[in-house]
Amino acid sequence: MRKEKHWALDVTLVLVLLCQVGFLLTLVFHDVYLTDFPDYVLSEYFSLAPLTQGQQEVLGVYKVAETCLLLACYGATLYIRFSRTYREEAKAIHFGGVMLAVFFLAFFIRMAVRSAYVSIALNALGTEVYALALLYFVLRLKKRMTAKYA
Repeated sequence: MRKEKHWALDVTLVLVLLCQVGFLLTLVFHDVYLTDFPDYVLSEYFSLAPLTQGQQEVLGVYKVAETCLLLACYGATLYIRFSRTYREEAKAIHFGGVMLAVFFLAFFIRMAVRSAYVSIALNALGTEVYALALLYFVLRLKKRMTAKYA
């Protein structure tokens, strides 16, 4: 048999690794927080100093990167779930159902940690949970596909 290249799985692995690096960077910048309140409310009621210029730049990069990585993870999940190449194997390991459950778990984590202000590290926890579950299933799927075409 011919050796199959599973580029979608490889791209997904790189994507998940980017999510891991992003989460580690949010741990470094844990003092940067998200909020919907103006600075005077945060300083008066929560005793928080306003974000510095550098922290605001980190927050801007975080918002864009987090959204892009999360949407890319969802796109990779949908591609793997509905592509003809992986459909049988994904169904055998219950990929779609489990990833849907993990999606709701990540969503509930995001909603549970919402408050007047929240660290970007805590906010990124939902994406981290989803990325780790995706990593596990992609590795299982890659192993099954390699064995199938070996």
